[in-house]
Amino acid sequence: MEQTPASLAGLYPVSVTARGAGWDVTLPPRGGFAAELRIGPAASDWDARVLDPADGRELWNEWMDYRGYDDRPEVELIEEKQQDIASFIESWISATDLRVTRSLKAIFWGLLRTSRVEVAWEHSGTWQPIRIWEKVPPNKRMQLPDASGRRNVR
Repeated sequence: MEQTPASLAGLYPVSVTARGAGWDVTLPPRGGFAAELRIGPAASDWDARVLDPADGRELWNEWMDYRGYDDRPEVELIEEKQQDIASFIESWISATDLRVTRSLKAIFWGLLRTSRVEVAWEHSGTWQPIRIWEKVPPNKRMQLPDASGRRNVR
């Protein structure tokens, strides 16, 4: 089924705003965080952003593009992009919680610096890092540490 970004508001509890040749999609809050998708025209690209609800500051961003990796026709790339966006929205909406963490990296003599922001959503009691660019089957995804600090791989 072909979907346009404008039709997403009829399918999900989101708001869609035209932005130049693309669209902004605002998702309902999860875990106290706001999120939006920026969708480029046709098969070009899209990105997901998690925002600080207090000031709208971007906390995390990941993007995905579809052109130039193989010789598939544009219609297939558009379909894949639509499926990926719908899957992200469904996963966001069905998440029971969301958390944003900063991983710290020691550089030398105990000095720490922030290395990256990690965002994870919770589904059925399991925390999964959000990675829109990674096409990994759900049963092979790396799990974030649980309350005891152990990493689990399903």
